[in-house]
Amino acid sequence: MSNYDPGKMGEKISEFSSQILKGWEIGENSGQIPSGIDNVLFSGMGGSAIAGDIINSFFSDSITVPFIVNRGYDVPGFISSKTLFIASSYSGNTEETLSAFDCALKKGVKAIAVTSGGKLGEICNDRTFPIFQMPEGYPPRSALGFSMGILFNILSRANIISLTYDEVKEAAEFLSDQQDTLSDINGPAAILAKDIAGTLPFIYGSVHGTDVIALRWKAQFNENSKIHAAYGVFSEMNHNEIMGWSKHEKTGKYFGDLSAIFLRSTSDSARNVKRMDITEDILKEQGVKIFEVKAKGKSRLAEFLYLISFGDWTSYHLAFLNSVDPTEIPAINVLKQKLKD
Repeated sequence: MSNYDPGKMGEKISEFSSQILKGWEIGENSGQIPSGIDNVLFSGMGGSAIAGDIINSFFSDSITVPFIVNRGYDVPGFISSKTLFIASSYSGNTEETLSAFDCALKKGVKAIAVTSGGKLGEICNDRTFPIFQMPEGYPPRSALGFSMGILFNILSRANIISLTYDEVKEAAEFLSDQQDTLSDINGPAAILAKDIAGTLPFIYGSVHGTDVIALRWKAQFNENSKIHAAYGVFSEMNHNEIMGWSKHEKTGKYFGDLSAIFLRSTSDSARNVKRMDITEDILKEQGVKIFEVKAKGKSRLAEFLYLISFGDWTSYHLAFLNSVDPTEIPAINVLKQKLKD
């Protein structure tokens, strides 16, 4: 495995739990949080945006102000001087985020940055905006723990979410105890990777919970494993996407190359649990390979982190089955260079 992992992605994935605690510490020691906040606009792309999605989903039923994740060059028209604008770019050079940041500043927002430096760091230093600085040397997708921990701290200090350090610590320590099992080449994540190898996986989660984890799995399969993947959300998929699983003369040609992974959590609503059960049965009748990943942990947060880590490790094991480097992203690098040129 070391032959295919010169960038030490495995080590970075195993740091997830410690990153979260380090991120909380960075948040605690990085300056004041603006007051008088009516809404939050979290702007980022790719691995720098997913932490915002996690906040939005996990705290959907308790967050005290509107929280919007913004992906793109522009910003929505509602932002104002009472908007907390969080510019999230690990490199500090993401062009969409820098453009959105510039647009937001013209609206007079309360701005802060979550970054390791780059142009975003320079702008914030010049304008004396608070910077929550992450350690350098990580692909953005492998620095998720840092950005999550920082956001947990920022938003709890601003009384936008209700979360204590002890709650975060308990979940992180539980996750740390799971790393040896998840990284093991004979463990559940490796077994799942072997089961889905050679297929196009569809990952399904439940709204206001595992939906964003399914999105994370999809992105990790793309970048780490170098495969296509798709994700869907219950119960929305029952109103349209389920019909895409209809096996007939034309679709039957590729049905054997598809798989479906259902992420299960104790926080799933009873109706969505029933929907998932029925949907699994329908797909099995069509000959689809079905897999379930059930959350572990004593708290909802622990379950959340466990499922995220399970997906990271599955994508890592799958990278080796595909004989690809889980760290390198050549097509993205070519794209960025051509845009720069």
